[in-house]
Order: sequence, then structure tokens, then C-alpha cells
Amino acid sequence: MQRNFRRRIESGHIIEVPMIASEHFPETESSENGTQTADSSMNDRKRVVWDHCRRFASVIRQTGLQGENHISDTEKWIRDARMTGGDDQSSIVHREEFFVSGFGQEIIKEGIPIHDEFFQLLQKAEPYISTESKKKWLDRYYDSSVEFQAKKYWIRKQFPSYVDRWIKAEKERDELEKSVDIEALISYDQTCSAIKDKEEFKKLHFNERIGLLAKVKALRQADKKMVLDLYSAAEKRLAWAEDRGFIARGKTGVWLERIFKSKRSNKAIEEFVKGEGGKTLGGYIGRWSEIRKRYDGVASKLKNFSETEMPRGLYLLQPQQFLSLHYDQRVSYVEEMESRLNNDILLEPDSFIRIRHAMDMKDWDDAVEFINQAKTESLSGPNRVRLASMELYIQQLRPRMKVETKLQIDEVTTAKNTIDSIVPELDSSVQPMVMALLKGPNANRSMHQLRWVWYNNLWCRARGYLDDDRLRKGAGDDCKELTKYRAKHGEDIGRDDVLDYETADQQYFRKKEFSNHSATNMHINLKSGGVMAEFTKWVGREQESKVLYWGNCCPHEDGHPKPESWMSYHLPKLTRLRAATKVLKNAGMLYNGPGMPLSSLN
Repeated sequence: MQRNFRRRIESGHIIEVPMIASEHFPETESSENGTQTADSSMNDRKRVVWDHCRRFASVIRQTGLQGENHISDTEKWIRDARMTGGDDQSSIVHREEFFVSGFGQEIIKEGIPIHDEFFQLLQKAEPYISTESKKKWLDRYYDSSVEFQAKKYWIRKQFPSYVDRWIKAEKERDELEKSVDIEALISYDQTCSAIKDKEEFKKLHFNERIGLLAKVKALRQADKKMVLDLYSAAEKRLAWAEDRGFIARGKTGVWLERIFKSKRSNKAIEEFVKGEGGKTLGGYIGRWSEIRKRYDGVASKLKNFSETEMPRGLYLLQPQQFLSLHYDQRVSYVEEMESRLNNDILLEPDSFIRIRHAMDMKDWDDAVEFINQAKTESLSGPNRVRLASMELYIQQLRPRMKVETKLQIDEVTTAKNTIDSIVPELDSSVQPMVMALLKGPNANRSMHQLRWVWYNNLWCRARGYLDDDRLRKGAGDDCKELTKYRAKHGEDIGRDDVLDYETADQQYFRKKEFSNHSATNMHINLKSGGVMAEFTKWVGREQESKVLYWGNCCPHEDGHPKPESWMSYHLPKLTRLRAATKVLKNAGMLYNGPGMPLSSLN
């Protein structure tokens, strides 16, 4: 793509912004004899839209906020966009104006500031992080699978606090390094020597840095209390637990500081450090050991499970992720994992499947709502116990929200604006389907069901059950013939529904009695209008939770599966659409499309 550059002032400084060549966004439509096919007003509207699109493409290239593939797809959409129901020029321009007022305008308004904020923060952090750490943050920034809203959130809401913590840790290291007793302390415990090496300190994981700082401070407290022997005993026991993976990296120092900073008497400290059982260090280590063994048992089982045995939607936390949880959280996590492994999905109450899907998606509000609904059901004693365990899991694992003054915002208007802004961000091949579902009377349920089977595709990819080769084969001619045969004879052959030009009707969807207990890959050809219409109807009808649990939405174009990055790009957008439709549902309102007022569901 040929590009030139123009200069513009943004955020107080001049930057070079690449311009997209004009041939990619023609300013008028001409007939064969060269005359304009649209009136002057329409051409004026086109010029405004295409000028915006050029600026939009320039900004996303300049900032790196979207990957090359997404940029190319966006540019193609701008050139080829069509409204559902017609290809007239007015509809085309209206569709592009809708894009301009939504996602495109947001990128132009916030793209450069977000870019500048990130690199200013990274420059501020650079003296306090390693070269490897800097590279990881740059990779995360340029990761095209992270949508703009998520990227904006961590840059503005999370990254600044990380930078402040890195700076605070380095300042504390400087103070300790300059203290008069540091050499004597290090001579007593050589594992604290990294406190004197700034470069080595930066290479440590942040939790290890905090642990090292805490360890030096604990050593100083023990020295003042003249209980260095107890420090050695406690350090030995905690280091043993950390080496064996019973506690997270750096926790040895944190626990040592907690012990020796306390106002306990030396006798009480000795009883805690040397004691066994109960609320002593030995008791804590025993409990940490036991819950780690249970975690390892779960991990071992998961590695040996086949796809049909694997509890769907569940991701195993990596060991350090698991250890970073508080002890009570670790217990709740392991209990939930064990419950899923030990209970047959075919015997699960429908409500339990909904609850667990919400938990896996971290839709905590939905999970609580489903929990409350399940409490009104007639459940067995063991299921009551399991429901209580799931409720405790949500309480333990749900992030603690800061208490803030709520802004007086019209939630319904915000929800509508959210939908208006997200739809243009979707690939043009799925926009008509999503728009039809959004306009339906059960939009929230439809978005929930579409996202569920979409998420399952990504879960199967992460577990190695699906990849592009498997999907290409599943959407191929052999499976298509099996799909036809199955529909004709009513048999369950394979697990691939090849929904293509010749197999677009509902009869080619796997029957419910087969699809509610084993995986079903629904290979939908995005180029087939008939397929998309039937799949839209399928998603729009209420499906059993077990059918959704086992269903994988596998979009392709004439046998070429959509890649994982494409699926990942859309999942958070479907999540936001579901949240917005829930607001409208609770308000009794119906979405009617961009630029259209909401109407009552009744």
C-alpha cells in the first residue's frame, strides 16, 4: 500500500501520520460515461466519511493499536460495506456514517492519546524494569488480539499503578542498600545479597522483589529483638515450602516480615515458628501442602482426559497463578475443579451448567443471578452442598471492587450507544446475523447463546482439540456427505455439522439427543446466506444448556476456517453486547438498530 505523510499536532507535539492512498477510498461513484451516480448531497456525505476513514486508518497504523490483519480487514470493510437489505448508495453511506460516529470516531479521538500515555509510562518505568520486562510490555501493547477497549483499560487503569509499584520498590531498595547495618544483615543471610545489585534486582519477578525487601526488613526486626535463631528456623521452613511450590515466589520474605514485625512476645514467636498444627507455622505449611497436592491431583487428571471427559470451559490455572491466590481462594478453586471432575455432566441440573459457564467467563453478576435462581429449585442434598460451594467460589474469586461514587448515567442510553458502537467493529460477514439477533425479542439470550458456542471454539483450540487443519477437514466434502447422510437417515454420524450451500436447512443441524452429550462442531459457511439465516434462527431459539455446553461455532468461508485471532477478536465484543442487551432487557426495551429509537418489549 502506497502511503505519504502529513504533519499534525496532537497532545502538544508534532507527529508524522501516514496517509492511506486516495485510490483506496474513492471520493465519488461514476457511471461508464463518467457522470456522477449520486447527488451532490450524497457525494458531500461520502467525502466526509472517506476523509474520516483515511484518518482512522492512519491513526491505527501510527499507534499500533490494531494489527496489520485487522487494519486490512477494516480498510476492506470501509470499501465494501453494505447495509442488510440493500446495496443502494444511500444505505452504503449510512452504514459508513454509522461506523464513523462509533468505533472509528473513538479511535481517532483516543488513539494517539492512548499511544502517548503508554509510551510515556513505559519511559517512566524503564529505569526500574529489566530489558526483558520492557519487551513483554511492548509485545502486550502491540498484541492485535487485544481489543481497543481492553487495551485502553489496562493502559489507563492498571499500568500506572504497576509503574508506581516498580518505582516504590526501587526507592525502598535504595534506602535499604544505604542503611548502615546492611552489610551485617547480608552476612547473616546471604540470600539477601541481591538487594545491593540494582540490575539483578530489576531482573527479579516483582513478587520476588517484594519478598526480598520484606526479608531484609524481617531480618532487621529479628536482630533488634535478638531472635536471629528464630529467624533462621522460620526462614528454613518457609524456604522449604516455597521451593516445593506450597507458597508463591517471594512469600517467604512476606511471611518472615509478618512474623517478626508483629508485637508478639519472643516466647509467642518461638511457639508459632516451631509449633505444629493449628495456627502455627507448621500448621499453615501443612494446609498449604495439602491444597497443593489436591491441585496437582486435579492437574494430573486433566492431562489424561479425552475431549469427551474434559469439563468444558474450564481452564487450569498455572501453578504460580494458583499460588498467587489467597489460601481460602485456593481451597474454593480446587473444590470447584474437583466437583466438575467428579460429576457427570449428563446428570447435572441445567442451572448448574449455566452457573459454571458464567463463572468460567467471569460474568460474576450473571453467576450470582443464576445461583439465586437455582436456590428456588428442588435440589438434592448433595446438590445443595455443591451450590453452596459454587456460591463460595464466586465470593472468593470475584475481584473486590473499590467503593466509588456512581455517576448519574442513563444506563439504557449507554447500553444502546454501546451496541451502536460495537456493531461496526464486527466483521461484515457476521454483522447481519448479530444485528438480527439484537433486534429480536430475546436479544440477551441470543447473545448469551452465540457467545457460549463461540467461546467453546477458542477453549477447544487452547486445549488442542481444534486447529485450522482439523477445522478445514471438518468443513470438507467428506464430512459434508456424512452430514447429508445423517439428515436423510436420522443417524448420528461424526460430530461435524457441515452447514454449506447444499446443507443450509435445520435438518442438517445435529439432533438434540446427540448434541447434548458430545462435542458438535457447527461449520457455518459465512458466504452462504441460507446458512447464516438458519444459524441465526438456531441461535435465536432457546437451546438446552447441555447443547450449548457441547456446541462449537466454527465459521469458515468456502471451507477456509476463520483463524483463532479472528475468533478472539470478536469474543470480547460479543461479551459487551450481551451486557448491553441485559440492561435493555431489564428495562423492558427493544433495540431497533442504529439511529433508531428503542421501543417497548411489551
